[in-house]
Amino acid sequence: MIDVNKMSVSAIDENLKKFIEVVTKNPSQNDFESEVRVYKALMNYSCLLLEKYHEALKSELAKYNIDI
Repeated sequence: MIDVNKMSVSAIDENLKKFIEVVTKNPSQNDFESEVRVYKALMNYSCLLLEKYHEALKSELAKYNIDI
């Protein structure tokens, strides 16, 4: 069974680490740039979540000899 909660938490943690790393290494005083960073972080989170779901689905289907 696919653990959606585990996937979500993992994606959130990974995305948050990346976001904090970017913000602390190169802080911005520009509101527009800050807003762009937030939207970029949200898109990155969406991509991470999709990748983790794909990995979990692939693993789950492999149990039934289905290869994607």
